[in-house]
Amino acid sequence: MPMPERPDVPDVEIRASVKARELRFQARPEVSTHTEAEPGGEHASGSDRKNLPAQVTAGVTYHDIQLDFRLAARLTAPPPDSLTRLGLEPRPPAQPTPDPRPESSSQPAPVSAPAPAPDHQPPAEL
Repeated sequence: MPMPERPDVPDVEIRASVKARELRFQARPEVSTHTEAEPGGEHASGSDRKNLPAQVTAGVTYHDIQLDFRLAARLTAPPPDSLTRLGLEPRPPAQPTPDPRPESSSQPAPVSAPAPAPDHQPPAEL
């Protein structure tokens, strides 16, 4: 099975790669994978192989092999009743956090008047 391209933006992804100059199996291995995304989602797994067949033969030596494996899952929004079935309560949608900075305005800030002069007059000239 070739390495999956989807989900293209997974929430969880595991990749593994192995290279060997020589690889020999004494017995044919039993290999299986299982992926699941609960309560809903898309998931896939698979591998790309170089110089290594999908079904290896016991006693055969394979040369310059490479195996790249990918497992990926992406969660989707669960159906509204799925949380209740799991014994969970749905959360209300997240509200945006208010910006603590004062709102900016397109109006220029008012200019304050200069401070009043002290309440004394210079002496009159004689």
